[in-house]
Amino acid sequence: MLGFKSLCITPLECAYFNPSHTSKISLANVYSIGEWRVRGKIQRVAHKVKQFTYVEQFVPISARYRKSWLIFIEGKIRSLLNRFLWYTSSYGESPVRVFLTTLLVILIYTFLYWIFGAVEGAKSFTENLYFSVVTFTTVGYGDYIPKPGYHLLAESEAFLGAFMMAFFVVVLSRKVIRGSHSKGRGFQKV
Repeated sequence: MLGFKSLCITPLECAYFNPSHTSKISLANVYSIGEWRVRGKIQRVAHKVKQFTYVEQFVPISARYRKSWLIFIEGKIRSLLNRFLWYTSSYGESPVRVFLTTLLVILIYTFLYWIFGAVEGAKSFTENLYFSVVTFTTVGYGDYIPKPGYHLLAESEAFLGAFMMAFFVVVLSRKVIRGSHSKGRGFQKV
């Protein structure tokens, strides 16, 4: 059976394994980030566990069928999603990462529009950047429009833009609310 000795489960264990975080953020933040890190580690190795009752909450769809290969696939997919959430937003804890991800998405779409010539009337990279920002923010002035066959590309950017701007507001407000609640309290290192 696989041992999970190296994983932190409780907030105190997470603070113990990474004491540099404890001076900057509260134990609630350490616990939520630690919990997601543990979840990702368990999902990556869930198929190696002999007793499936230990991993049912981490791979709920495939654990009921008791097939190792199915647990492996679900664990890998969930682990990739977990990594994606870490890189793009630090599990919803970093507005800076969400903002940088937003800029990256805008630049990727700009590059796609520029390479494929997908925008009518836009000849330079900056005109494509302008179209990308206007599409991402769902303003849509109408001075540039996508060429036929590229409407789905522009629609996908508008959808991602609406989602990511809402996500940025949620992460930022969460950070502000947690910061205002913890200002009056002192925090001791564990």
